[in-house]
Amino acid sequence: LITHLTPQITPHKLQREVNNTIIPALGLDLGKATISESSARRWLKKLGYEYTVAKKGVYVDSHERPDVVAYREKFLAIVAASEHLRATYDDKTLEIIEPTLSEGEKKHVPLHHDESIFRPNEMQQRVWIKNGNMPLRKKGLGRAIHVSDWITEETGRLTLSDAQVPFVLSRL
Repeated sequence: LITHLTPQITPHKLQREVNNTIIPALGLDLGKATISESSARRWLKKLGYEYTVAKKGVYVDSHERPDVVAYREKFLAIVAASEHLRATYDDKTLEIIEPTLSEGEKKHVPLHHDESIFRPNEMQQRVWIKNGNMPLRKKGLGRAIHVSDWITEETGRLTLSDAQVPFVLSRL
C-alpha cells in the first residue's frame, strides 16, 4: 500500500487507489463494499501522515555561490563609482538635485526592471504530509500572466510619449 502513495496524497486519492486498483489486484470480491473517504483519512493518520498547512520549502538559487558573490561585488563597485553622475533628492522636499557634471560626463539615470508572475490557482493551502516532509510542488496551476515593467526614480514607470510610439512600432 505504501508504495502506491504519491507525494500529493489525499484521502480521496487513497480511497480511489484502494477501491479501483489494490482490491481488484488482490482478487478480492467485496461485492459493492468499498472503503470510504473517512476510512482512507484514518488510514493516512495510521501511516503517519498529518493534514497541515503547506509551507514553502528551501529554494537554492545560487545567490551565494563564490563566483556570483564576486560578480555582485564588482558590479556594486561600478555602481558606487558612478554615484556622482546620478540625481539625488532633497530629504525634506523630495525635489531633484541634479548632479554636478565635469566636462565629458553624462548624467546616469538608473533603470530598474521589475517583473511578477501571477497564476489563477496559485497553491492549495493544506496538504497531507508524513514525518514533517513537505512534498515538492509546482509553483502554481493554470496559465501564467507575466507582468514586466521598467522603472526610474524620476518618473516611475517608463512609458513612451505619443510621438515616440509610431517610431518604435516602425522598427518592430
